[in-house]
Amino acid sequence: RIPLVVPDPLATPSVERDVKPNEFFQIVNVIGAFLGAGVNAYNARNLDAFLDTYSDDIEIYNFPETLISKGKEAMKQTYGPMFEQVKDLHCQIVNRIGFGSTVIDHERVRFGDQTLQAIAIYDVIDGKISKVTFKQHSDRGKGDRTKAADK
Repeated sequence: RIPLVVPDPLATPSVERDVKPNEFFQIVNVIGAFLGAGVNAYNARNLDAFLDTYSDDIEIYNFPETLISKGKEAMKQTYGPMFEQVKDLHCQIVNRIGFGSTVIDHERVRFGDQTLQAIAIYDVIDGKISKVTFKQHSDRGKGDRTKAADK
């Protein structure tokens, strides 16, 4: 591993200055590591650590632009009971790509007896996730190509 040294790596790069290619990829890698901490908190059901990765005015959308939640308090009301009640809850990052302050994850989420495949698009501003857009489907059901692809 090569240690990354990036000043204020979670801040959104300024459009007023040029970002060197190496610096750009370092920023993407550090943001990816930051998001990984959020996934770890999710899997540990640590609500406070999970919410700490989000801005106070976080917006969560279903693809393409359907707002489903706004604000950290709304997230707390959704994720708090879920962390307490869902017995089998786990998120696995299948693949991750990033561009600047945007990271796109392919996630496999086990939610009780159901497994969901999701694409999550994270926008990070000033070290916090400010917007997430989800596109998902279930592995269950007839004609589901994901289930066959996983075999």
